[in-house]
Amino acid sequence: MFADAEQAIRVVERAENALGAARRSRLPGSAARASAGNADRRSALTLRLGQINERMAPITIMADGLARLGFAAPDRDRSVVLYHESDFSEICHALIVHVRAVQAAQAAQAA
Repeated sequence: MFADAEQAIRVVERAENALGAARRSRLPGSAARASAGNADRRSALTLRLGQINERMAPITIMADGLARLGFAAPDRDRSVVLYHESDFSEICHALIVHVRAVQAAQAAQAA
């Protein structure tokens, strides 16, 4: 897949930079910087962790895994972990970046 280890390392660095930027944008206080329209869009917590896993099947992710990717659960309803439906696309993107970084790191180690 990669011509050499240096190319794999560059891919990993780009993926890590993208993931770091996504994490920084989700830090506490970033919501305060959001526009009013964006705040309205994110107001409903309707996406359950179980629904995320249903969509991702056969892959399963837990709340602490999403938190490590920058998606701390904003709320819980008893034992149900809730997220914003509008975050699903960003969650998918963060997972893709993470998987690509892991793949590139493994390729670099094997080279």
